[in-house]
Amino acid sequence: MRFLLFILALLLTHCTGGASLEPEPELSTAMGQFERFSTKLGLALSAGNPRLAQFYLQELRETLENTQKTIPVHEGLPIGDLMQTLLVPPLAELEKALHVRDLPRSRALWPTVVEGCNRCHGATEHEFIRIKVVRENPFSQEFALQN
Repeated sequence: MRFLLFILALLLTHCTGGASLEPEPELSTAMGQFERFSTKLGLALSAGNPRLAQFYLQELRETLENTQKTIPVHEGLPIGDLMQTLLVPPLAELEKALHVRDLPRSRALWPTVVEGCNRCHGATEHEFIRIKVVRENPFSQEFALQN
């Protein structure tokens, strides 16, 4: 049975020219993750929860890096380069402020990250997608510090 599965795998690889059978990553899926983590980061900052904010900042960075790696270009647009230019600098400033637990500065920097998203959308002719700083919690998660 194993031999039969091995032969089948070889045939599939040969028939696809060695191409991966995995679907290409979707930019909209990555942007959905980015939006979810960025909203949660903003809510953690608003709630004064630096530990949770650092957690979601890390998730956001991982999503950004993965998107840059797996979808560097989409429909001829340099997504990875635009993210590097428009999102990495404000995220780095936010990371510095969070590292020293400067919540007032972190909160003040948050809108610059959101504006980086909107500038990226504008640069890719998707200016009709506007991200805003969310004030109300749409999640079933508590963002305030727990004693």
